[in-house]
Amino acid sequence: ISLNSSTAISASQAVTITNPLTAPNAAQLNITKLYSGDTVPSKVTTQPTIGVQAVCSISGTKTTSFTAGTTGTITGLVQGETCTVTETAITGGVLAGGYTFGATSAA
Repeated sequence: ISLNSSTAISASQAVTITNPLTAPNAAQLNITKLYSGDTVPSKVTTQPTIGVQAVCSISGTKTTSFTAGTTGTITGLVQGETCTVTETAITGGVLAGGYTFGATSAA
C-alpha cells in the first residue's frame, strides 16, 4: 500500500510510513577578546586566559577557554539558534602602569 493511493486490502495489511530526518546545519561561535582604553605600547604585558560560556536555545550550555590574542571557538551549535555569551573568567593576565581589567561586555 502506498500513501495517497487507493488499494484494496486483505483482512490484515501492514503499512509502513517513513519520514526522512534532515540534520541541522552546523554552526560555531568564534570569540575574540578586545580591550577598550588600551594604549600604544599596550598595557597588557601578559595575555590572560579567558573563560567563556554560551547558553544556547538548542545546543544547551557550551564552554571554552583561550588565550587573549587568539580566537576561542565553541563548536557543536546549530544554525539559527540563539545563544547568550558570557565571559566567566579572566586569569593570569599582567597589566602595566596600574591598569586593571574592567567589567566585560559582549557584542
